[in-house]
Amino acid sequence: MLAYDRTHILNVSYNYQFPDLISKGGVLGSLVNGWQVSGITSWASGVPISVGFQGDTTSPGVQQAFWGTPDHVGYRVQNAVATGSSITPVFTCNPVLGGKNKVGNKILDVNCMGIPAFGQSGPFTSPQYIRMPSRSNWDLTLFKNFKLGEGNRKIQFRFGAFNIFNQAVPGTLGQDIDLRLDTQCNVRVNGVPNGIGGTVDNICDPTKGFSFTSQTLENFGKIVLQRGHRVVELALKLYF
Repeated sequence: MLAYDRTHILNVSYNYQFPDLISKGGVLGSLVNGWQVSGITSWASGVPISVGFQGDTTSPGVQQAFWGTPDHVGYRVQNAVATGSSITPVFTCNPVLGGKNKVGNKILDVNCMGIPAFGQSGPFTSPQYIRMPSRSNWDLTLFKNFKLGEGNRKIQFRFGAFNIFNQAVPGTLGQDIDLRLDTQCNVRVNGVPNGIGGTVDNICDPTKGFSFTSQTLENFGKIVLQRGHRVVELALKLYF
């Protein structure tokens, strides 16, 4: 899926003039009658997310061991959140969680994702479609024209509220949700020949597998920040 994909988009614009409440006019009628409201309401499905690994599985030595050659291309798809890697997550279930979208809540379940065994790559075409939370917005403006003397002169009073319900959502690029699938090697060994007559220590043995770090297990899929706030605008417009 491309980063700009939106499966569903709804935009509605409207304008409504309230009926007169005072039939006799006068000062009270000029204040109460003639009000109009206009607005734009929009809703769009979330931005697609493609997750990938970070950490030990992305090291050059590990990827070379997986493929048997250094001549490999790191896997990275459009709108991915990870460094280039030659292996991809294995899905055991749909990781998308329900519930309210607010800071501290998780929208993805890391328990539905696994790390391929040594020699396996994982699916390069994800079987799961993961998206950011959907977004909606309400902009409303209340306004009225007041006549000034004779002729066409009038003054318009406007009260506008953008994002009137003060909704906040994570950013569209995935930066406000913890999407780090950080991996660590299960076994490290010492005394590995370096090819030039010496040895090196603390080298990952990819045949023993990998696991997610404690940070990933605790925080993956968690909303860490939301953006957006209500903006109120008052305006006077003179026609002459």
